[in-house]
Amino acid sequence: MNLRYLSGVAICLLAIFISATSGQSDTTTVGRGPRRGTAGRNGWVGRQQLDDALRRIGVGPGVSGGAGNPSERRNLTEFLQVLNNRRPAPATAAPVTGAPVTPEPVTGAPVDNGNAGTQLTAETLAEIRQELEVFFQDTSRIPKYVQMGFHVCVGGCDGCLNLADDSNKGLVVHYNHLKDNLFPKWRNHLSLADYAVLSAYEAFKAGVQANTGCDGGQCSIDLPFTSGRRTCANPESPPTNTVFPKGHDAASPRTFLQQGFGLTENEMVALLGSHSLGRAHVDVSGFNGPWDLTPRVVDNGYFSALARVEWTQHFQEEAGANQWNGTTLSGSNIMMLHADMILQHRFTVDSNNVASCPTTVDCPLATTSDTVQRFAQSNDAFISTLGRAVVKMCNTANFDTARRQLFN
Repeated sequence: MNLRYLSGVAICLLAIFISATSGQSDTTTVGRGPRRGTAGRNGWVGRQQLDDALRRIGVGPGVSGGAGNPSERRNLTEFLQVLNNRRPAPATAAPVTGAPVTPEPVTGAPVDNGNAGTQLTAETLAEIRQELEVFFQDTSRIPKYVQMGFHVCVGGCDGCLNLADDSNKGLVVHYNHLKDNLFPKWRNHLSLADYAVLSAYEAFKAGVQANTGCDGGQCSIDLPFTSGRRTCANPESPPTNTVFPKGHDAASPRTFLQQGFGLTENEMVALLGSHSLGRAHVDVSGFNGPWDLTPRVVDNGYFSALARVEWTQHFQEEAGANQWNGTTLSGSNIMMLHADMILQHRFTVDSNNVASCPTTVDCPLATTSDTVQRFAQSNDAFISTLGRAVVKMCNTANFDTARRQLFN
């Protein structure tokens, strides 16, 4: 994800993630626009299904509770069990029953994208996870692979990225490495779409585990994995109509995340907090600087900075837009975009991309500032909410129901 507007993360980030879901027909808008289908027949996971599943386990729209609330922090496996309308998976997951679906015809040269092959087993999944765990011991890889997972899911979690899109400019080398070097070993067991999500999950988990500021010391997160996502017809010639919101736009990223992926307000705030990973680069986005002081760690430093630093608006010539610059107590320079600052402060942006208040001292607090403060005070509250956002975003996908499996 271009971390200048989400995380993913994006979030599976990020979303975290985000944007990462009864047999009724529903219409879901995910990046490319409305898709229509009947769940259980074509495998499309819709926002209404996500909402229904969340309500059934006591979380979601119309259910009271916030970040840190026990109902918000239930094991994500339970969420996906409801999402998949199935019993908990055994040690070796059994395939979900249902008639196989004939994929859309592939145009152009045939590409082996892993949509065919043997069923993924729990043992093979463990091997892949172990390999990725070693891969992410190089922590410099964590931000880009979380971002990549989120960007793939903006397009429908189909494993494909339009590398000509400026929003993906910083991901070219990493995506090609995933597609051409990491994935081929496992293409007979899962799709490229699945592998892209799984790699984002493991990068996210590595970033969380690098955080030692949780109640029990080292932080951890359980991200149960669902396989069976369909890869786009030709990863070498991906769809080009995916639209990414821009970080210098104060309103569109939050609207995009909530409407496109069905995230709650708390989840939307948490997913934007995946900006805690990485930094903005002038040669990629035109913006410059880190969001906080721990760019390889998933922690609440982003929210602490939002809540406690005094920010001043600054025109970034290379981006042709404004960013917010601040200085920490230790004297380090950090930055935020309008999409970040709007979580803590209320302001409008004119046609020249200038906010209505030059410094945050002049800005009133936003309605989401309470959530910012709560996450600033608790890594546990932030990470548990971000985990839900990532899983939700990464399961808003087109699944092959014959190959769909839930693994703990």
